[in-house]
Amino acid sequence: MGGFTLSITPEEQFIIPGASASFTVTVTSTATVGFPVAVDLTATGLPQGASVSFSPPSVTPGLTKASSTMTITLPPRVNASLTPATKLGAKVPLSLAALLLPLIAWRRGRKQITLLVLLLAGFAGFSTMTGCGSGGYFAQPPVSYTVTITATGGGLTESETINLTVQ
Repeated sequence: MGGFTLSITPEEQFIIPGASASFTVTVTSTATVGFPVAVDLTATGLPQGASVSFSPPSVTPGLTKASSTMTITLPPRVNASLTPATKLGAKVPLSLAALLLPLIAWRRGRKQITLLVLLLAGFAGFSTMTGCGSGGYFAQPPVSYTVTITATGGGLTESETINLTVQ
C-alpha cells in the first residue's frame, strides 16, 4: 500500500474573537494504486476556548485526493478586568449626583438653572464620547497561533501547520 500527503489552504488567516475561519484540508494519494483507507483529521495548538470541526472528519483519497473543510471558531472576547456589575457601579453614583444638581440650583434662580442644564448636557455628551475607542478588539495586540493538523490512516501519519492570527 502506498502513502499520502497532506496540504492545507490557505496557510494563514486573520480572525477576530467570535468569528470563524475555514481552511481546505486535502489528502492526496502518493501511490499509483491509490490509498483506499480512511484518513482521520485532528488539530492541535488552538487558541484557548476555540473549537475546531472537520467536514467530513475523515476522508479516503482513493486513487487521487479527498478534501475536508476545517472550521476554527473563536469565542467572543470578554474583558475580564471589568464585569458588568463593576461597570454599572462606577457610573451610578456620578449619575445620581448629576441628577441632584438642578435641585441645588432651583433655590438660586432661573439663570443658574439654565446654566446648570447646559453644563449637564455638556457632561452627558463628554461622558458618551470618552467611552468610544477605549477597548474592544483593536485595543488588544494580535496574537499568532501555530495550529498543527494531523492526518492518520493505514498506520501512517502526516502533519502540516497553519498560522492563525487573532486580532
